[in-house]
Amino acid sequence: MQGKVALVTGSAKGIGRAIALGMAGAGYQVVVHYRTSRAEADEVVERIHAHGGEACALQADVTDQPQVEQLVNQAAARWGWLDVLVN
Repeated sequence: MQGKVALVTGSAKGIGRAIALGMAGAGYQVVVHYRTSRAEADEVVERIHAHGGEACALQADVTDQPQVEQLVNQAAARWGWLDVLVN
C-alpha cells in the first residue's frame, strides 16, 4: 500500500498499536493517534521508522469535535490526504 495514509486512533497501545504496526508493515504511512500516552506513541513511531516506514504521532481527545477536526487537518497537512481511518 505504498503511498497510502492511515490514521489509527488509540494506536499508542493495545490493539490500535498492533494495527498501526501491521499497516506500516504493509506499506502505509501511519498517523499514530494518542490521547495521553505520548511516550508510548513515540515508541510506536520509532519502531515504524526503524523498519523503514513513515509515521507521526498526533494527540487528540476523540470525544471533542474540534480536536478531531484538528487531528485530521494535521494529518492531511503532513501527507496531503487520508486514505484509511481505523477507529
